[in-house]
Amino acid sequence: MSVAALVLGIVSFVLSCVYYISIPAAIVGLILGIISIKGNKGGKGMAIAGIILSGIGLLFALVIVFGIVALFRNENFMNGFSEDLLDNLDQYR
Repeated sequence: MSVAALVLGIVSFVLSCVYYISIPAAIVGLILGIISIKGNKGGKGMAIAGIILSGIGLLFALVIVFGIVALFRNENFMNGFSEDLLDNLDQYR
């Protein structure tokens, strides 16, 4: 379980921009790491590293998701975004 926690921690950390992969991987990595430490089966270092990487990956993914949501809720940004999008679409017609 500690190896799986470490692998999922690495996946969640590396792919933190891809929130639909990173968030579930981080949650499962955290759970497996905690279970592995509680079970005293060995691999404590890998389990701790998996927990840390999963936590950081989860944090990065949530910051990215909340940042994008906040950005698109901003009225000034949306007005400029929609104008730029329509201008770019007009160029291809």
